[in-house]
Amino acid sequence: MRRRLALGAVLLVSAGCAYRGRAFDAHAHFESDATPGRIHPRISGKPELLLAEMAESGVERSALIVVPSSTDLSAAHVLHDQAAALLRRRPGRFVAIGAVQPSDGDAGLRELERIAGLGFRGVKLSPTRIDFNVRAITGSSA
Repeated sequence: MRRRLALGAVLLVSAGCAYRGRAFDAHAHFESDATPGRIHPRISGKPELLLAEMAESGVERSALIVVPSSTDLSAAHVLHDQAAALLRRRPGRFVAIGAVQPSDGDAGLRELERIAGLGFRGVKLSPTRIDFNVRAITGSSA
């Protein structure tokens, strides 16, 4: 069995792993024009830069993760609106992922409903960023 696996690996490497299928970037950050380069100094997260990099790399679609500059829900709300505008301008190019935290409470639930209506398909939770302990709520020790 190991010999077949090794032979398969050699064949893939020698063939150049020439994948020719569609490419999907599963993790691209979306940032406001007001804070370019906050996440990565060379890659600003601006929509036009992301689109140019996608074209250069042959990426058809990208998961666009909203990353607000603070844990304040109003900061996320503004970015959600900007990302939704991008979804309308470039249909099919992005899958939007919102930023709503467990600590946002009822306002967060309303924002989840709102962004679902705007075409968002997921939400990124960052409990460590906001010091939210899931175990404290669930009573789980694992």
